[in-house]
Amino acid sequence: MDFVAAIEAATGLRAKCNFMDMQQGDVPVTLADTALLSRLTGFRPKTPLKDGVKSFVAWYQEYFGV
Repeated sequence: MDFVAAIEAATGLRAKCNFMDMQQGDVPVTLADTALLSRLTGFRPKTPLKDGVKSFVAWYQEYFGV
């Protein structure tokens, strides 16, 4: 829901959420960890989700003229 909230903030629109029961293939929990990637490559993301989504939405709106 953090991602949805970031999109709502960037667009100024409210999402119409349609919550449903778990679907085949849905993952109930994820424990994604990028620590190994950081150790191997030295790359560590620096852009907060909210800022990245805001930048993407601005680019999208300008690129597609919406």
